[in-house]
Amino acid sequence: MQQAASIHTDKKLSRTEALDVLHTLLDQIVKIKDRISYLSPRRHDIKKVPGFRRDATWQLVYNGLGGALELERKELEELERKLGDHVKKYFPDSILPL
Repeated sequence: MQQAASIHTDKKLSRTEALDVLHTLLDQIVKIKDRISYLSPRRHDIKKVPGFRRDATWQLVYNGLGGALELERKELEELERKLGDHVKKYFPDSILPL
């Protein structure tokens, strides 16, 4: 993730380098979406545990997963923004709807 995030915007990349960064950003987005799709149903399943409402441990797990999901979503938004900026800068003739 740091590779794509550490690209300086003032440095002009070659087409190949720009494609590499694009590929890296897309890979990172897919990984985050996979983590979200893994965590989200598990958080929902915790609510089905008998005594969930009364058990502080399950409440902590549930809230912890909620916090993890929120961080993943924020990171996803940031990467999607970077992807859009990158495509606009290096592939202005792209037909991608960004």
